[in-house]
Amino acid sequence: MAGAIKVISAAGGSVSIQADDTLTTDEVLIVGEAPQVPQAWVDVKAERVIGTTYTNDTGKVIQISTSFIQPTIEAEQLSLIVEGVIISVIRWQDSGLNNAKSIYATIPVGNVYRVDSASDTATINTWTELR
Repeated sequence: MAGAIKVISAAGGSVSIQADDTLTTDEVLIVGEAPQVPQAWVDVKAERVIGTTYTNDTGKVIQISTSFIQPTIEAEQLSLIVEGVIISVIRWQDSGLNNAKSIYATIPVGNVYRVDSASDTATINTWTELR
């Protein structure tokens, strides 16, 4: 099978692909599962501010897990926005004093994301990212 590339799958099947005439040796490419990229939960609370836009520049899809507290009795609404699209909304009515609420989301590679506040009264309780 000179001049061909043979692709062998992890399941044991194979397919031969004819190459141009300048290829003079057989080459074997083993195709299997994609390598797993190590990820870990990172506490980024100290680096996050409500209303600030962040970019997922990690080169991999990340998960975010956030929680917020409404320290006043005022109504409040927070929105998670990814690439200009509202992904999730949490609200406190007038009785939300110190009641924590959470937002979880997947952020694709290269996407921008932020949490916006309607009345600037909620505070970040936790903000971790699987990076």
